[in-house]
Amino acid sequence: KAFKNSIDLILTNYSCKVANLEQELIIDPTLTVNYIHHRLRGHLPQFCTLISLCEALVFEKVQGCQILNFLHQKSSYGTPDSRDITKIVLNGCHKIFFKQIYNWCLYGELSDPNKEFFIQKCEIKKNDDWESCSSEDAEKCWENEFFLCIGGNSGPNMVPFSYFPIELAQAILFIGKSVRSLKGDWPIENSTQFFSNYEKAKENFSL
Repeated sequence: KAFKNSIDLILTNYSCKVANLEQELIIDPTLTVNYIHHRLRGHLPQFCTLISLCEALVFEKVQGCQILNFLHQKSSYGTPDSRDITKIVLNGCHKIFFKQIYNWCLYGELSDPNKEFFIQKCEIKKNDDWESCSSEDAEKCWENEFFLCIGGNSGPNMVPFSYFPIELAQAILFIGKSVRSLKGDWPIENSTQFFSNYEKAKENFSL
């Protein structure tokens, strides 16, 4: 949806120009095809770039956060106009991407019904009776309920690796998990489990 909305934004000036041309034709039906072509030909590079992006997305079966990686790579070459258009689309997609990161890091919430984010939830059975929940069950919840999509058994790699370090993705995953623990979504006996996982996380990245 963010990709589509970005394209709509890019084509706003084109749509306005077509609407103005329609009014001109109503007033003066003798306007020639050459006149219309002259008024609209400046948008041809936009269409060429957008069509190329859409065709490549379909052909390469790019989805979710993979689109960010795809657009970032495409924005590094081509004509200046082509790069600018690609960056506009990328920035539009980034709005949704960073909103997901914001909600996860601040609230521990993940709203991703189409599984497009690089953090995914694995539905596991949790013990609703927290008082009887063992540290082993808590560890299982911490380790397995949320995970990074980095390829292999975890599914397609959704981390935009060309500019978004895997260490940063791991840090974001840890922060959201910590927020959920502190909110009470997972039982933590005397905070031992939380700090145990904190020490494990420090081995993989620097906070």
